[in-house]
Amino acid sequence: MQVAYLLGIPRSGTTLFSALLNQHPQIHSPSEPWTMLAVASLGLVPAPHPADVELIRKATEPYFADMRLRGEIAMTIYRRMLVGSPALWLVDKTPRYHHCLDFIRKAMPEARYFWMIRNPLDVAASYKSTWANDVLAALRDGIDHPILFDFALGFRRLIDFARENDVRLVRYEELVRDPASVMAGVFGHLGLEAIDLDSDIRGGLKQLQGSAFGDVKITQTDSVHPNSVGRYLETLGMEDTRLLCAYLGREVLADLGYPELYDMHDAGSIPDAQLLPERSRQKALELEAQRHGLSLRPYRYWQRQRQLATQYHLSRRRQAASAASHSLADGGPDQDIAPMRREFAELGVTLQSKIALLQEAVENRLTSPAGPNIDLLRLDLAALRQELQGEVVASRVTVTHGIADLTTKVEDVTAALMNLGNLTSQFDLYENLTRLERLNAEMRESNALQTAAAAKLEREKDEARRNAELLSSRLDNAQELRNELEGRISQAAQEIDRLESELDALRKSPFVRLFRRGGI
Repeated sequence: MQVAYLLGIPRSGTTLFSALLNQHPQIHSPSEPWTMLAVASLGLVPAPHPADVELIRKATEPYFADMRLRGEIAMTIYRRMLVGSPALWLVDKTPRYHHCLDFIRKAMPEARYFWMIRNPLDVAASYKSTWANDVLAALRDGIDHPILFDFALGFRRLIDFARENDVRLVRYEELVRDPASVMAGVFGHLGLEAIDLDSDIRGGLKQLQGSAFGDVKITQTDSVHPNSVGRYLETLGMEDTRLLCAYLGREVLADLGYPELYDMHDAGSIPDAQLLPERSRQKALELEAQRHGLSLRPYRYWQRQRQLATQYHLSRRRQAASAASHSLADGGPDQDIAPMRREFAELGVTLQSKIALLQEAVENRLTSPAGPNIDLLRLDLAALRQELQGEVVASRVTVTHGIADLTTKVEDVTAALMNLGNLTSQFDLYENLTRLERLNAEMRESNALQTAAAAKLEREKDEARRNAELLSSRLDNAQELRNELEGRISQAAQEIDRLESELDALRKSPFVRLFRRGGI
């Protein structure tokens, strides 16, 4: 068994390429196994793991530092994938391998590589239409999301890897226009004979059945077609396209084989356009380092983070309860319950002080050098519970009802404020989306009007051209008729002159004179 890797950014057409590979009887290309990303992470466990994370890493590092061992682990997994298959080649198609290219090269030195390249603007358009992912927002705002790493780091890492290693480039635009010729070269690169491809690609998509990975949209078509080439012109707005080109940068677009896009969409006119690619790359590298550091931080760090979060929420609840109790203590229209309000306010102050003392004790226990003493914490909680129960029992029944009522009101107000905040955020988001949709609709309408006006102008030009040609033809016909009429007039004049000459001759004839004299 031999292994090859099909590299590429997601939405680059790797699933289509994999389906065509699977038509060859000597190739098996499963649907995104993600094997090498998992093997590269061996020895790293989540930080909240109940065992000591640092000890796990240090204990396993001497073994997993051996790249040959990791390669053998990957080969064992790949052999399991080929059980019952006659294939000689396993092609691992996992788009986000750009995160571990150097590891793959070291662990699998005999592997072959293919890189599926597609117009990055079409890739961004496919992100939007398939997953509703806004690539431009991720690049502009530095959002901690896989799409930021795909566009800010993935393209450049694949370019660098292809320069330093034997990688066969396969362009999406060429594949969809001439799949037979492109795949013949691919099979030859693997040392296999070319085959006649089946025009129906659904047979090569069996690996998608029952899988949560891969492009399921491709199952909606049964043949290779170039309809998605240049789709970004319909999906992305002009300004978004211009900004995307600026964030990708002239150099990356040229290295990918699309140098015309940068100037065609006037990306250089954007302020600080030269700085945008490096700015997004640095942000992505920073976030990537933070993510990598999460699995290396000790459990004490995450324990402290949860403690701080708890303190924050307790503080917010305390402030809300204090504000509500002061409002009751100030009195109101119903003066009959003023004594209850004062008593309830005093009880609220007492409870707040007890809670503050308990919180301080808990913090001291948690931050103790000897570690948290669970038994002491339980005793503190039991003591507080008994004390609070005594306070509540000693209070009047009306105060108890007042506590329950106030607690309910505080919780309702807190929930209402949270809901209001969520609704406000959702409304702002909806308003922005509505505004963007309206602008897009206006832009599409403007483009449609421009297209219609241009088409109408072309039709008017064609009609004017035809009228001019018809008029010219009629003028030519009129000129010929005029010349013909002038010729006939000239002939008639000549005939008249001839007849007049004959008439004069006849008048001078002796027979005519004799006839006039009556001699005949």
